[in-house]
Parts: sequence; C-alpha cells; structure tokens
Amino acid sequence: MAPVLAVIGRLLLGILGLILLLALLMCFSLRLRVSLISGELSVSAHYLFLRYRILPPKEKPLKKARKKKDKPKKEEPPPEEKKPKNKERQSLKGLWEQYLPLLRTAGKTVRRLCRRIVIYNVKAGVDVGGEDAHAAAIRYAKAASLAAVLRELLGEIFTLRIKYLRISPEFLHDGVSANLSARIRFRPIFALVAAVHLFFAFLKSRINNKSTGKSKTQHKDKGGRQYESAASNR
Repeated sequence: MAPVLAVIGRLLLGILGLILLLALLMCFSLRLRVSLISGELSVSAHYLFLRYRILPPKEKPLKKARKKKDKPKKEEPPPEEKKPKNKERQSLKGLWEQYLPLLRTAGKTVRRLCRRIVIYNVKAGVDVGGEDAHAAAIRYAKAASLAAVLRELLGEIFTLRIKYLRISPEFLHDGVSANLSARIRFRPIFALVAAVHLFFAFLKSRINNKSTGKSKTQHKDKGGRQYESAASNR
C-alpha cells in the first residue's frame, strides 16, 4: 500500500509543479512589434527568447497542382418545415432574458481585459500633400482630425502610450506618406483569469435560471390546486 501512495503522491506533485510552471510562463508578456515603413507592413510576435514573423509571410515553394477528380453529386435533403415566427420570437426573447446578466458580465470582463493590452512606444510621422496648397491644407485638416479620433478611441479601449505623433503638410509633393512603429504587450495570465471568471458567471446564471424555472412551475401547480379545491367545494 505504501508504494502505491508514494507513486500517487509523486504524480500529484508532478501535476502541481506543471501547473505552477504553466502559470509562471503565462505571467511573462507576449509582445507584438508592428511597423509600417514606405508602405511595407511588418508584424512579428515575441515571447521570451522566441520570435515568429507574421507579416510579411515567408515565401513557400510552389507545388504542382493536382487534378481534381469529379465527385458524385450528393442528393439534397428535402426542405425542412419552417417553424412559426411567434415561437421563434418567444424563444429568442426567453434566451435574451436568461443570458442578459451573463452578457453584461462578459462585457465588463472584456473591457477590463482590453485595458490590460498595452500599446506603447508608438511613433508616427505622416506627411500630407496635395495638388496645390489649398488641397494640401484640406487633407491635412482631415488627417489631423482622424488622428485625434483614433487616439481618443484607442485610449478608451486599450492602454495607449504615444512617444510622438507628427502630422505635417507637404506643399511640394502630392499624396500621403506615413511611417509608423508600435509595440503591443499582453500577459496571457489575464486572459486565463477572465476565462475563469466568465466560467463561474455562466454557472451562476445557469443555477439562477433553474431555480427561477422551478419556482414558476411550483407557483403554477399551487394555482391549479387552489382552483380544483374551489371547484370541489362548489
């Protein structure tokens, strides 16, 4: 009996150590580096000492195209009978009422999770030109207003840290040229915590829905019994 307990204890210690190791690894930040220089977009992911290039993708060797064989056509199943729209509306309304608290909780959790995403070391330089000075001034005003809106929007959703942002009119050249670089940091442990929180919120909503359903059925049964007793007295 003692050797079996020793083996079980070692297995439990190994599982616990693996869980702690995974939790420790999830505490390290996952980083993205984004840059747009001369119209070329490059995105790379970094985690600890690992690096993976997302854009531009690596060129793959061309493979010879294989001839596709003609497959026999499958017989289409008969069309299903459509359910009445009133029942569908009632079912959708019931689902909406059941899961509305869960959706509210999920919205708050997603907002908190987005605030954990840090966009930092943002460097942007935009030169806006036009056919003449008037066109360049109009484009410059539109670009400046768009940049202000994007800055406010991203700052409300994520944690934004801008190093510098420059928008300047270019009266000698036509067109728009932009150079942009930024880094994004996120810790996977926050996603795990949010998933656990949503899981427990889902369980709580299911338990509440079952308890409310039982109370409604009991209320209906009591009403029916009272009606039957009144009819028998008559």
